[in-house]
Amino acid sequence: TLNRIGVIFYELGESQKALDYMTKSYEVFLAIENFREAAVTLHNISVIYNRFGEYGKSLEYLNESLKLWIKLDNKFGEANALHGIASNYLDLGEKTKALIFFEKALVIARTLKDDPVVEAEILNNLGTFFFEAGENQKAINHYSLALPIFRRLN
Repeated sequence: TLNRIGVIFYELGESQKALDYMTKSYEVFLAIENFREAAVTLHNISVIYNRFGEYGKSLEYLNESLKLWIKLDNKFGEANALHGIASNYLDLGEKTKALIFFEKALVIARTLKDDPVVEAEILNNLGTFFFEAGENQKAINHYSLALPIFRRLN
């Protein structure tokens, strides 16, 4: 509940209150050993720091979230955390690191047969990555792979 209140405050534009609630939520989840919800909360906190432009802080929370997803052997969470890490590195202008993490995320996302949206989002972001790098053919290839998945998902 604390995490959801934090999300609401975030949506209302009250980021500091959101962080306060999410931090409390994280502490509770750790105390009761609900590592899945702790990982989700860390990811939510990272999103707020990313929006503040505090990419290093965002990366800290994503890396902690990633550790929990790996501990839980949750590939969906792991792929999302890696995707977030890649996006933060891209925001920092560290394109080589971003590409490494996008590719790691994609490998895992392709194993998620029940949830292809993660794969499509990563492919789409890779398309944008390559387009912005002037590698138009690679961009087209990645967009072309993402498009049929998005169409299937509607």
